[in-house]
Amino acid sequence: MVSKILFTGGHYNSAVSTIDWLKKAEPSIKFVWVGKKYVSVIGKKVTPEFLEVKKRNIPFYHIQAGKLFRTTSVQYVPQILLNLILIPVGFVQSFLILVKERPDLIVSFGGFIALPIVICGKFFRIKSVTHEQTVILGLANRIISKVVSHIYTSWPVDLYDVDKSYKKKMIYTGLPLSEALLNQKKKITFDNNGLPVIYVTGGKSGAGFINDIVMKSLENLVEIANVIWSFGSAISDDVFHKAQDKVEKISRKSIGKVLLKKYLYEDDLGSVYASCDIIICRGGAHTVYEIAVLQKYAIIIPIPWVSYNEQYLNAQVLKNAGYAYILDQEKTSPYMLQVSVAKLLEKAKQRPSYKKSVLVTKSGQENLGNEILKTLKK
Repeated sequence: MVSKILFTGGHYNSAVSTIDWLKKAEPSIKFVWVGKKYVSVIGKKVTPEFLEVKKRNIPFYHIQAGKLFRTTSVQYVPQILLNLILIPVGFVQSFLILVKERPDLIVSFGGFIALPIVICGKFFRIKSVTHEQTVILGLANRIISKVVSHIYTSWPVDLYDVDKSYKKKMIYTGLPLSEALLNQKKKITFDNNGLPVIYVTGGKSGAGFINDIVMKSLENLVEIANVIWSFGSAISDDVFHKAQDKVEKISRKSIGKVLLKKYLYEDDLGSVYASCDIIICRGGAHTVYEIAVLQKYAIIIPIPWVSYNEQYLNAQVLKNAGYAYILDQEKTSPYMLQVSVAKLLEKAKQRPSYKKSVLVTKSGQENLGNEILKTLKK
């Protein structure tokens, strides 16, 4: 009998890498995707997640799942109210999707998007598993973890500070990564100026602050390095075009060069990582793991408002091993960033060997894929 797997969750990069591996290992498996099609609730701008999934010809279901905000700040009241309304909407949509598709297995990659699908799946007696990308279980994954059969982890299980009820379900697989990332391609050249390369990425929701402080520091940064800058898909086109104009003016009189892109897709990342010496980034799970697996150096500015301070904890793994500086968003100035970049570039020149504590596996997609196949057979 042909099996059908429903994939869902906030970390689509890991999920599509796992799907790519499964397609080769078991071509007969059918896939369904439940996720976020649009960047905002109001608007029609599609997400990179939707583009990557549709590129693989996988049916895509968009749901409006709400989430809980743990803040008392008045400025977030409209978002809090909207998300409270969307919580039951997400459950109704999930119920209807499962009635139609009836998958044999649900694979969650955490987050508020996955929560209603996994809970409704329990009602239909559909087995579910989840993968945790960070070094801490977030609120959504803590709830999801109560009803799944296994919790697969990106980092060794010993790093997770959770009770036995969670740990007995945990299996270390590593984080699934794309072939484009692992098979690093030809390096990007900058007129052979011989300068080191900085890769700047703010991710999705965290790109605004990173973009702002890098722009304020750019004139000084391009005196000592070339810059590959991923501006962020969620940033408006108007803001991006203004940044392009500023970058062009700075580049005319600088030694280093700037390659500014609105968004870097999977196929670009291999070349970017092969080219860069250090990374300026947030502390997102995928980015931190990529830095570790490719043995790079980073300046990490965690988003301060994320649940359980998970971005700081992700970054702490690299900092403790000596491969990252962590800067506090509230205290970081352009000058502080410039000094940190100069120090880290000097350190990166020495290329000390990575410590065993952060030598994570490159086979996350294969390890997780095999675990999924085992669950299907059961």
